[in-house]
Amino acid sequence: MSTATPDYSSPDFDKFKTKWMKVDACLGGTEAMRRLVTPQRDSIYLPQFPLENDEVYRRRIEMSTFYPAYSDTLDGIVGTILRKPIRLGDNVIPPIARDAENIDNAGTHFEVFAHRLLRTAIHYGAAYVLVDMGKRPDGVLDAAQASAINFRPFWLLYSARELANWPRYVVINGAPTLQQIVFREQASVPDGFGERLLNRYRVWRLPVEQRPNGEYYRAGNAQWEIWEEQEPTKRRRASAKLTQKLALIDSGNSPLSDIPVAVLNANPSLDDSRTSEGPVLLDLANLNIKLYQMESDHENNLHLCTPIPYSVNLRTENGMQESFAWGAGQMFHTDAGGGISYAEPSGSGLAERRAWMLGIREQLLDMGLALAVEGSQKAGMTATESMLRAGRRASRLTQIARAFQDCFEQALYFHARWKGEQDGGEISLGVRDSDLVLSPQDIGVYSQLQEKGQISLQTLWAMMQRGGLLPDEFDSETERSRVTTGM
Repeated sequence: MSTATPDYSSPDFDKFKTKWMKVDACLGGTEAMRRLVTPQRDSIYLPQFPLENDEVYRRRIEMSTFYPAYSDTLDGIVGTILRKPIRLGDNVIPPIARDAENIDNAGTHFEVFAHRLLRTAIHYGAAYVLVDMGKRPDGVLDAAQASAINFRPFWLLYSARELANWPRYVVINGAPTLQQIVFREQASVPDGFGERLLNRYRVWRLPVEQRPNGEYYRAGNAQWEIWEEQEPTKRRRASAKLTQKLALIDSGNSPLSDIPVAVLNANPSLDDSRTSEGPVLLDLANLNIKLYQMESDHENNLHLCTPIPYSVNLRTENGMQESFAWGAGQMFHTDAGGGISYAEPSGSGLAERRAWMLGIREQLLDMGLALAVEGSQKAGMTATESMLRAGRRASRLTQIARAFQDCFEQALYFHARWKGEQDGGEISLGVRDSDLVLSPQDIGVYSQLQEKGQISLQTLWAMMQRGGLLPDEFDSETERSRVTTGM
């Protein structure tokens, strides 16, 4: 692929596409899993076993269901961080506060937008808020005129999957500065009585130049371009493939000195905090898919273990054996050595497999729990060392919450800059850091007290609920029934 057009993606970026497809499938649940098939119509995440009959395999795909551990955990994390409303600070000027009631200029309240932003960032690993504004109409436009025609900044949300390539940064005056970012999007255009989708690329670029010592400096304000895929070109020969051609359809210069994009990197790389490691819950997604595969196989084995009646040497009438009903109240006559029984495999490994699957479900719960834990305690670590380590390391939830707040305030800053203001103000989260974190010691103490009968299971759940470790739809009575029955 040419690097001269905005559809370029690097090999490093391309390797994330399978990760995003995987978590999308987990979030979509059973129906998404069934839709993801290979060109041979085989399920991507539920492969066919060697020697498995095609018809049996198709039926197994249709009957298999996906346990929603991934989506429950994702919603639980977002609900934990944003379970109390975020508040605009007193330093957010009234015009911006009014815009926040319709932050995307499409009717979305800023709190709803905040949930979408956080959920997108955790799901894909990173999310981006473009604070944009339409082209200024001809003529002088004061504040009253702008308000009359609703000419104002608006926010657009993009996921990491909607990038064409990873953003590019350069260091200007010692600070990493976003120099280029390309978003992929689809535009709906009328087509007869229906519509068709066109792929577009929205490019934002900061012109920079280098000094003799290699340092970068701004060579102008931010610039934007919109590219669109045109109709496929005609094939010169029948065997040739239709190719799409990109064309520049619009461009312009921004009055802003920086690209107005706020970044929420929920899973930053250890080597470079500007890049993402991909979906935050990827390991949980892999384990969730493993459970899906095991449960599918287990249900298939249960079907094979269904008792099947058979007979040996039934007595016949006039040399013919007629069909007959099978059930209570029937009596059959056999000749010498005959009999009637059931063919039923012992299924001795089914109980062990079921226990294994329950263990995987527990691992799924533990993975969600680990996001709110300050850090595992190494063997042999003293209590003092453990306390010092816990003090140095914030939980993943706290890190994500702080990154979310920084991103939102950066978007407010760009919103203010579009309006000619210097400061967009601050926000405050409704939860404290202590509400997001349970230390390993906390969890251990609560669990031991419950095991000793010094607190009830209900109280233990209440502690976990305080830390946001249980899903919003958690019901204690239902859970108690599951614990009792082992289901």
